[in-house]
Amino acid sequence: IESIKLAEDARVPIVVAINKCDKHEINISKVKQELLQYSIQLEEFGGETQAIEVSALTGKGIEALEEAIIAQAEMSNIEGDYTGPVEGFIVESRTDKGLGHIATVLVKHGVLRCG
Repeated sequence: IESIKLAEDARVPIVVAINKCDKHEINISKVKQELLQYSIQLEEFGGETQAIEVSALTGKGIEALEEAIIAQAEMSNIEGDYTGPVEGFIVESRTDKGLGHIATVLVKHGVLRCG
């Protein structure tokens, strides 16, 4: 709910990722219907918001989510700021014996380079 309010306040488009779709007890159509009460109208109901079913556990739908985000950014003419120092957020991090420190980073400004 907080993410929806933040996106609305910033007047940016939303792409919905419905997670845990690998679980048998999840009712995806109910989740999609519940989004309507927060003014999120999905494409399949005549709206403009894409909803992608994903599973972080199995990796299902991750490529489709990436494609949806890229398509939305292109349609909205959203581009990153490639100037100045990098600024962003660490989403997750871990240490791998063969690779060393690994991080998933969401970059807000600038370009993140290895080294």
